[in-house]
Amino acid sequence: MIYVSFLSLRRFLFVTLSFVTLSFVTLSFGTFFFVSSAFCEDIVPHEKLGQLQITSPDVSGVNRPFKLDNLRLVFTIGENSKNLELGKTFDVAAGKGCLTISYGEIYTASQCDISIVEKTMTKIQLATLVVRWNNANFDVDFGPHPKLALQTQDANRKISAVLDPLISDQTIVPMIIPAMSVSAILEDPYTGPLYKANSSLAPNHISEFVINPPELRATVELDFIDGLPVFNADPNYLVAKYSNISPGFGSSQVPASFNQNRYGRFFLDYGYNFYKFFYSAGNKQKITAFPLLPAYQTYYTIAINEHTIHPVLTANQTTRIPVATLNVHHYQSNSKGSFKVFSDKTKKGTWTENLQPDLRLNADPRVLKSVYYPTETSLFFPIGYRFRLDFYLRDALDRTTLQEQIEVDLTHENP
Repeated sequence: MIYVSFLSLRRFLFVTLSFVTLSFVTLSFGTFFFVSSAFCEDIVPHEKLGQLQITSPDVSGVNRPFKLDNLRLVFTIGENSKNLELGKTFDVAAGKGCLTISYGEIYTASQCDISIVEKTMTKIQLATLVVRWNNANFDVDFGPHPKLALQTQDANRKISAVLDPLISDQTIVPMIIPAMSVSAILEDPYTGPLYKANSSLAPNHISEFVINPPELRATVELDFIDGLPVFNADPNYLVAKYSNISPGFGSSQVPASFNQNRYGRFFLDYGYNFYKFFYSAGNKQKITAFPLLPAYQTYYTIAINEHTIHPVLTANQTTRIPVATLNVHHYQSNSKGSFKVFSDKTKKGTWTENLQPDLRLNADPRVLKSVYYPTETSLFFPIGYRFRLDFYLRDALDRTTLQEQIEVDLTHENP
């Protein structure tokens, strides 16, 4: 009896403890389930980013070279920048920024104070500028070659481009830039601004900017008043020079490379440019150049056998320089002789020998030397000077002696 009761008691206690344990576990699980169910509510944050999209007109129909890969668009807010693509939307936090556009080394443009607003799409519609000109209107024979500078006065917008009007406008790419007013200024440091034209660019529109200035060039005319030379004119040298320096004492107006350049052509020498006239001149020779600013002490020089004229040029006007021809014959006996030339170019009333640059092949023409000209030679000199010709003959004893001195007044043209 006792044994049975003990087993029954043990079973009772086991069942009782098991129930208590199960109840505790069930309670704990229920509590955990209850707590966990409190964190399953959906939480969805709201975005505040704005959007930015840049568009431009389609330039595929413009007959100009254009590579989209060369076009760069950069948007900047503060110290942060991002490369953008045309037509693509970018998420951007609110703020004010600048858009910078460039195409290689050809141009750079920008638009600032662009506001990005929370949860709002900002669209920037760019414009396209196509510049046109006739490069023949800007070509000159010597002197500076002004460039076209593109500028704007619009607030928060900039454009920087320097274009060479001597090249074909067909090589200039269509410029994708912010809508703005654009000015084209033709200028050079030594000419100053010569011409200004304006154009207004509308968003999402291709605008042609035709630059067609009035005649801005001046003409220098060498008028050979005696016509064609009668005799050999090889000893002559005529050159137009553009520089801000004068040759030193004993140095020629002719540059070192004079012999290596063709007649009737523009050429450079030591950073200065020249034009080589034809020595066997006809009635007239004309060359063109842009007028210069006097403030820079840079000037034009027309050198005719070391006699110089400094013309002051005016746009669309011709500066005439009369040139006389001295056709020097043999002696009356038809004897061949030689002569030297003197003039009052250094000081009025004083004779100075007209030295000649060495024009022989491979010689340096900058160095002046005394020279005997053979008779039956034609020489050119500008009107405005007096000249003296000293004539010499060689006798049977091989002595060269002075025969005659003849003065020629070329201070004025003959009526």
